[in-house]
Amino acid sequence: MPRKTLEVSINPAVLKWARESSGLSIADIAKRVRTSTETVAKWESGERKPTLRALKELAVFLKRPLAAFFLPEPPLEPPLPKDFRVLPGQESLPLSEETRLVIREARRLQGVAAELMREMGIDPTAKIGRTHLQTDPEVVATKEREKLAINLEEQFSWTSSHMAFRAWRRAIEEMNVLVFQMRIPLDEARGFSLVDGGPPVIVVNIADSINARIFTLFHEYAHLLLGTAGVCLPEATFADEEAVERFCNHFSGALLVPRDALLEDEEIRALTRSLSISDLQLEQVAARFRVSKQVIWRRLQVLGAIPLKRYRAKLQQWEEQESQKPYRKKLAFGVHPAKRSVLQKGPLFTSLVLEAKNLEIITYSDVSDYLSIKVKHLDQVRSLLQVQERGVNA
Repeated sequence: MPRKTLEVSINPAVLKWARESSGLSIADIAKRVRTSTETVAKWESGERKPTLRALKELAVFLKRPLAAFFLPEPPLEPPLPKDFRVLPGQESLPLSEETRLVIREARRLQGVAAELMREMGIDPTAKIGRTHLQTDPEVVATKEREKLAINLEEQFSWTSSHMAFRAWRRAIEEMNVLVFQMRIPLDEARGFSLVDGGPPVIVVNIADSINARIFTLFHEYAHLLLGTAGVCLPEATFADEEAVERFCNHFSGALLVPRDALLEDEEIRALTRSLSISDLQLEQVAARFRVSKQVIWRRLQVLGAIPLKRYRAKLQQWEEQESQKPYRKKLAFGVHPAKRSVLQKGPLFTSLVLEAKNLEIITYSDVSDYLSIKVKHLDQVRSLLQVQERGVNA
């Protein structure tokens, strides 16, 4: 009678790599396969062999192909992006399994895009510039905004922050930068960026507010300019960031809210002379630029329109107000698969995949995999892309 628990020979170092690269502990693995931590530890030390059943469960759990566990050696993978999520003097925060999986998926899609571009004869090189920390972020922001070709008249014409995000995203993607929206624990990261491995990638947290996503978009864009891609929690409220994060926050604010457009505004000048600026007044100004009130408040401080003491007092007031609000769970509403696909993967990547299928470089199965969608929804995906290309507020 055949054994129900067939033991298999694998390199224990591969099992350890699969666990550690997912940010999991031995206890996490033991719980998943319903065994003891001692048993898992012995699998990783080579004292015992895992069962085929256990490996199949781990393949699902760790989102790795079963064949990966039978590799002769742990594969060489790019290191995780640099962690910029802490202030100076603080300890680094651990990355959860969920965030690690998102980073892995973004790298996979980056590799897919690079391969498709090569197959179609498209240069994957980004058209953005390069800069360094000694450069004035205001100057860099002005130059990059000119490249993106979105003027203030167009910016002020947008009827919603969602429309603003789509316009900024398309402008960035025209620079050969992939922009993905993926779900990450919001208290863990608001975005990250990737440089090596293909066209540069910006990932923003789709669980975040739309104005926060717009700010993160250009915070990560600044990381690409600096060549310091990483995992970030960009905030318009930090007063003492690490140097790279301070530059990226300054750049993002300067690009979204240009100095002259803010300081030459009669309403703003009147507000800065006032001893009391209401939140409603700040929100009205922020709405014109499609940013948050925190971004406007920080811009006023950075540009010297309000003193640092006043700036920090307002931040503290907002933090106290936020902490007193009752927790409200956000309701999840269904999104059509085609719309979700375009929202997450973006026009550039989606168009690449569809064109590759038209040229018969890839199969329908590949399209379904890359766009995370069923083939029956592809017509709606094409329609959504056409609508967005015409500038309609879809």
